[in-house]
Amino acid sequence: GMWTHRELLPVASRHVVSLGKGRTPLLGCPRLGAQLGLVALWVKDETRQPTGSFKDRPLSVAVSRARELGATTLVTASSGNAAAAMSTYAARAGLRAVVLVAADTPPGKLLQMCAAGARVVRVTGSVSNSMEMATAATKAFGWYNVTTTFENPYSVEGDKTVAYEIAAELGWRAPAWIVVPTGSGPLPAGIWKGFGEMREFGLVAGLPKMVVAQAAGCAPIAEAFR
Repeated sequence: GMWTHRELLPVASRHVVSLGKGRTPLLGCPRLGAQLGLVALWVKDETRQPTGSFKDRPLSVAVSRARELGATTLVTASSGNAAAAMSTYAARAGLRAVVLVAADTPPGKLLQMCAAGARVVRVTGSVSNSMEMATAATKAFGWYNVTTTFENPYSVEGDKTVAYEIAAELGWRAPAWIVVPTGSGPLPAGIWKGFGEMREFGLVAGLPKMVVAQAAGCAPIAEAFR
């Protein structure tokens, strides 16, 4: 899985918390590519991860590092995939998990967190309020914050393994373009870092051009870019 690249990840092997995630398949999409006028189109299928999203990557690294540092309680501000992944990997590591969610979090996501044994706390208002509370709890109680919106630096380290896997599947070359859906940006940052490292190692010759795609309801990077 992604821990094939453990020498390039900031966690000692004995502390790795894994559920066997990655390598997810890179699927060729020739008909869709032809419709779009592309010579080749590939889709990285991250739904194959144990909890159903790419968030398994950053949370596997962050939880592993938390265990290495001796943390006993993890906290995250998330209303979706990151919270589900954090709860699951915390359970795997035997650590306590506290998840701060927005009041309107879908029941299906709450079920996934609770099934893993996390303590789920509804916070009035938006996810931003949850993030502020997670920061405050970290300072007040000494909890380890694994919120993936750059609050935890190890998230990007997990995300960069996407780049390693893409390059390996393509015979150690970078694609011309990569389109990355994101909210706050750790995933494209991690992919860019991964390709940058591989170029330094001499594994790939060039870097891909990257497109950050955001939903209209959560587009801070797109708005800043405009």
